[in-house]
Amino acid sequence: AAQTGHATASEVRQAHVLVHPTSWDGQPVAILEAFAFGVPVVATRVGAIPDTIRDRVEGYLMADNSVAELAVGVRALLADRKTYATYARRARQAYMERFSADVFAPRMAELLEAAAADRTVARHAWQDPSGQSILEREHQAAGL
Repeated sequence: AAQTGHATASEVRQAHVLVHPTSWDGQPVAILEAFAFGVPVVATRVGAIPDTIRDRVEGYLMADNSVAELAVGVRALLADRKTYATYARRARQAYMERFSADVFAPRMAELLEAAAADRTVARHAWQDPSGQSILEREHQAAGL
């Protein structure tokens, strides 16, 4: 049955496939949640989805947003038990290697540190239209 709203961890864990057809999305958390439970994904090629799902490795990226292509994707993942188990294992592995908090948090901290070290980037990114540093203004207002 079609689901709307937020699924519980128990519901995601019980799913065989996450189907995520969309015409617009950035980085869907639902895909990361599915990967965390070893649930392969059928999704459209929009936003950061192709950077998250390696086509025919952890899931299936649809060529277009049609019902026919969605069916092809679901059939590909559920072709047989061995194929499905391979996709499920790879989805969980992708989560652990690329998206778990243990991996993602240090990478994000490294990116933030690099941005802070590049004063030119930081200065331009944090200036208001008059050229005043938003960060310095906020620090002064806070008495820092």
